[in-house]
Amino acid sequence: MRITCALPALTIALTLCAALPAAASDTPPAHATTPNQTELLAMIKGNSSVGHWAGTPYKQFFNANGSTRYDEEGRRPSQGTWRVASDGKYCSVWPPSSRETCYSLVVDGRDIYWQSGDKHYKSTVVDGNIFLQ
Repeated sequence: MRITCALPALTIALTLCAALPAAASDTPPAHATTPNQTELLAMIKGNSSVGHWAGTPYKQFFNANGSTRYDEEGRRPSQGTWRVASDGKYCSVWPPSSRETCYSLVVDGRDIYWQSGDKHYKSTVVDGNIFLQ
């Protein structure tokens, strides 16, 4: 009787899975706060954010005129519009759609935790336009 061991295949599979970016949610710290409209505007207007959305790296610039640019690794850049609603939610429109999507978020220093469904995705605010740096 010959016994074959599948350990090398299992090891390779586990190694590959460990190398994949995590699509899991980033958990905001307990002391993170929900910004109001004025606080969020002061934080992002004229600035950029860098982070990962569902494991994919991205960077975004929030122009003071309400336009925004979003670059996600492996995809073409997107241009849209943004605003902060009176309840402090971040809202954006990405053509060709005219549908506005709003996100609740919490902040911790310069870190923003964007809520999408039951998940949070962390980004960090960078001063100025990251595309000109």
